[in-house]
Amino acid sequence: MSYITQKKIANSCKNLIVTTSVDDVNVTEIMKNIHMRRQTFYNFFLDKYDAIVWIYNDELTEIIDDNLDYEKWQNIMKLLCKYFFNNRLFFQKVLHHTTQVDLAHKTIEKHFQNLVQLIFNDKNCQLDSERLTFNIEFLADSLLVQLDSWISTDNPRSVEKEVILLTSFLEDTVAGFKINHK
Repeated sequence: MSYITQKKIANSCKNLIVTTSVDDVNVTEIMKNIHMRRQTFYNFFLDKYDAIVWIYNDELTEIIDDNLDYEKWQNIMKLLCKYFFNNRLFFQKVLHHTTQVDLAHKTIEKHFQNLVQLIFNDKNCQLDSERLTFNIEFLADSLLVQLDSWISTDNPRSVEKEVILLTSFLEDTVAGFKINHK
């Protein structure tokens, strides 16, 4: 099985969702769009929802997880905001689709939790395990809600402004945890 083929199928799915809707996309159209046999789709995905989850995992792994050991978290935040802004039509349609809401949030939050963990590590904020886990989950969820709100407005702030607001909020929040738990 080829990653390139899988990516091609996923991109076709994503492009069709952007130009139509989640409900209007089907496997036949996805494969017709890239001139491949319908059956090839099932070598990689169970259904279009599985393809959507794969898109999140693949793209967020590239932006967040693959950079955790190499980039400062602030740079990852810039990449993340650019990604959400550039893909806002896709996320608007998928994050608000009734079938996808819970699965989308869980999948995306997993990657966001890795980023928030990096922030705690960077700020050398030592909390007990239960409190650390709670704070990471809470902040990851908050980050997703804010990014969704940002890209869903008719006139979203610039990427640069959103990065500044998010990074300063996260820095201040983690610094507050550090001060309160010395």
